[in-house]
Amino acid sequence: MTSVLGWYQFPEPEGTGYTEDMLRDPAWVEELFNYCQIWYAVIAKEGWDFLLRTYGLEELYRIDRRSGWHNSTSLEDFASDIDCERSAAPDRL
Repeated sequence: MTSVLGWYQFPEPEGTGYTEDMLRDPAWVEELFNYCQIWYAVIAKEGWDFLLRTYGLEELYRIDRRSGWHNSTSLEDFASDIDCERSAAPDRL
């Protein structure tokens, strides 16, 4: 069974789980970021670890800029934002 690394609350009642297989596609990552910015989704610590290993900070920053989740003006600002997101995230979903 594949771990759920991110979760979106719809469709109710179970919501949508984002797995490693899904998050290997940047379009799914952007979708998840879009839902996170409106507080309908969450990414677990293990999800952040997977995203950083898979994409690296620079590519995640590009995806984030397309989604508009964070208003980071530099890669360094984005790294700080991600550190905050990860520290507040649940270990697992």
